[in-house]
Amino acid sequence: MRTTVTACLVTALLMIPPMASAQRLSWDATNPGNISPVINAIQDHHSVIIGEMHGTTETPELAAQIVAAASTTRPVIVGLERTSDETTALEAYVAHPDQPATRATLLAGDSWSKGMTDGRSSEAMLRMITTLAELKAKGADTKVVTLIRIPVDMPAAFAAAGGPQAYGDQSMADVIRENLHTAAGNALFVAYMGNLHALPALDMKATHGGSVSDRVRDLHPLVLLPEGKGQAWNCPSQGCGIHDLDMKLDERSSLDVRVVEMSRLTASKPAVPH
Repeated sequence: MRTTVTACLVTALLMIPPMASAQRLSWDATNPGNISPVINAIQDHHSVIIGEMHGTTETPELAAQIVAAASTTRPVIVGLERTSDETTALEAYVAHPDQPATRATLLAGDSWSKGMTDGRSSEAMLRMITTLAELKAKGADTKVVTLIRIPVDMPAAFAAAGGPQAYGDQSMADVIRENLHTAAGNALFVAYMGNLHALPALDMKATHGGSVSDRVRDLHPLVLLPEGKGQAWNCPSQGCGIHDLDMKLDERSSLDVRVVEMSRLTASKPAVPH
């Protein structure tokens, strides 16, 4: 049974002046190459944080189109909300996407075959990674990295950070910062993650340093928050599967936040059937 999941994300409560309502952009998924409004917003930034509702077809496509357009003029580093134990297989697949062995090795990893069945290992995510690999093969100056480092002592690391989510947010922020520190001067870092990690200045996160966006506030990131109505394949409390989605955003922040109005959202099933 399909269950309606309403993701109404309310105005941020942590008042860090000056606060402003997020500007709104639109992207037509039926004409994905028409990405100029988003690219124009990115021009003055070195970091972009895309916060998705896991399990849609269109949001990974939006990210791929952003990278494709941006990489024509500058180096682009793409950070994915995936764990560091996947790095070797991910790098091998990006380097050689045409080799069946690299694809098989990537999909055999726990996050694809056993773990992230909440939409992060969807068919659309695999297509996005394949697009990034194809861009690199054509000569684009692109690089793909994982954002979440697996600590040696996981319980201790989680406790010190204030919990698993706070640890993950800090890890993602650290990877963004470190890569930009060593990258070329005009490089762009595109961080792709779930929207709860990307939403800035949420009161629920303030105790342990805020979201990823808050933790890299000094880098002046552009935060892109897709919004729309349709379906997603994800794992809410009702169980994993295709669920109706009505995602509305009313966000205020001192960061540069843009709500991207998606013309449609359709579900993307796991790349490896379960």
